[in-house]
Amino acid sequence: MNIHVYGGTPTAGGTNGTLLSEEISSTLTVAASIGDLTITVEDATNFYADLVLRIETEVATVSSVDYSTNVITLTAVLTVAHNLGKTVINTASDSAPITSTDSVVAGNESGIITLAIRTETGYATSGTTSITPSGTTSDEWQLSLNGTTWLDYGVALTITSIITAVNTLFYARYKVLSSETASFDKTVTFDIDRTIVAV
Repeated sequence: MNIHVYGGTPTAGGTNGTLLSEEISSTLTVAASIGDLTITVEDATNFYADLVLRIETEVATVSSVDYSTNVITLTAVLTVAHNLGKTVINTASDSAPITSTDSVVAGNESGIITLAIRTETGYATSGTTSITPSGTTSDEWQLSLNGTTWLDYGVALTITSIITAVNTLFYARYKVLSSETASFDKTVTFDIDRTIVAV
């Protein structure tokens, strides 16, 4: 991927922080029907036996993978039909989500969460980089370059400076609606649109 987001307590210009979960996924190259025991994806490299995967709201377990054809065999048939192009997610990538130490009261915002983005050694961005909250409750996430001036909820953050192998900080917070109870939210990802070059 060459570029990663870190949580914990990253410092500007440093190389510290905790690597956050990254969505490891592929897409269906053949539509899947109810009763199918196999799915065909664009790239099966990051899938393996006994892995739990997710297609839309359906969860399935991998029995075996044919890497030459990118066909994944499941342990049980699909119970939902899935269209061509749907995302197939390796759920092992859910293991280190963005977290807040706050106890957020319904109807309020979380405290400020400090995050960092940096490339792998030997790479840098070219042009602007955008970070976009994406998913079911993305409109409850808010981003900032400085932790003071905040974009509207759900709006992409644009970083115009070159991102290198040391931390560039940005900030996030979320709101909890009055109708919600505390839960792990796996519906939202931060999508990174960037151009990476070797340096």
